[in-house]
Amino acid sequence: MASAVGAGFGNGLLLAGRANAVQSSVPDAQRGRAFALLYAAGDAATAAGIAAAGLAIGLVGARALWLATAAVLALAATGAPPFPIRVTGKEGRRRVPPQRP
Repeated sequence: MASAVGAGFGNGLLLAGRANAVQSSVPDAQRGRAFALLYAAGDAATAAGIAAAGLAIGLVGARALWLATAAVLALAATGAPPFPIRVTGKEGRRRVPPQRP
């Protein structure tokens, strides 16, 4: 239950951040199209993932698919940036210097 609450909280942060990024970077006249493309691409990726998972379970079984997914997620977790990123207005992203003790 706690992990579902944490995942829901993280999803809320993702949705708010994504909406903020689109609203701040796309002109008003094209914002509707940008959101439509964003959500259509997400829905298409979800549908493709469900179809691929069904095929993969049929080929290798559920247990092997769970193990492979865990391995991929562990590798993806190591791809996080090793330093914090701060977004400051229109300046864009810049590296935050490490703090010295």
